[in-house]
Amino acid sequence: MQTYIILVLLSPVLTRLITTFNSISLLFISGIIYFLSYVQRIKHVIDFNDNTLFNMFLTAVVLVGTSQFPYVVGSIFAKEKIYSKIYSKFNFSSYKNFFCLIGIFLLVIIHAIFQSMFIAPFTAITFICLFNIMDKAIYIQKVLIFFGNHSTNIWLTHMFFYITFLSELIFAPGYPVLIFIWLLLLCLITSYIIDTIYRPIIRFIDKKIVFGRNNSQLESNKAI
Repeated sequence: MQTYIILVLLSPVLTRLITTFNSISLLFISGIIYFLSYVQRIKHVIDFNDNTLFNMFLTAVVLVGTSQFPYVVGSIFAKEKIYSKIYSKFNFSSYKNFFCLIGIFLLVIIHAIFQSMFIAPFTAITFICLFNIMDKAIYIQKVLIFFGNHSTNIWLTHMFFYITFLSELIFAPGYPVLIFIWLLLLCLITSYIIDTIYRPIIRFIDKKIVFGRNNSQLESNKAI
């Protein structure tokens, strides 16, 4: 949650940098930050011993450092229209679904061999590109849209369930597949609760913004 909030606060600055500067240079710098943050996260090169405040600050910096890389990559994809170029190149292939499935299978094998969080952003980016290129049935698209609407809430709440608050309840089913389904169900229920609080607030804020703009326009017209 903390990392998400910090990235949201930093997003105007990051977006300005990405739209202004060379994409390759930014990707290189972001990759270096990711690498150094990952090393610190795993190896604890810098250690403030019992100084809780400094250790909390360092942990926050490291988590932002590892999380900014996929954010920057996604923004560069949007800026350079990289996915659109990939899609236009491979979309008309008759065997694209077959080759994409082979690619996804190889990603699973690679991640099984190299069981490291370090390669996770790279395998995830490749997986997203391959999966999006594939033709999908309408019912699959509807399922993806449904989970996509709740994805941020699920991401922000799932660790609270299985680590912080309800770990015994979450792992009660005993089998990994059942645990996953049970966790997902609780996260979805929580997401609906969050949305019932979140959406009216957003609508209220949007109305205030629109009302403020209309008043400003009226004042401008009167002045003219």
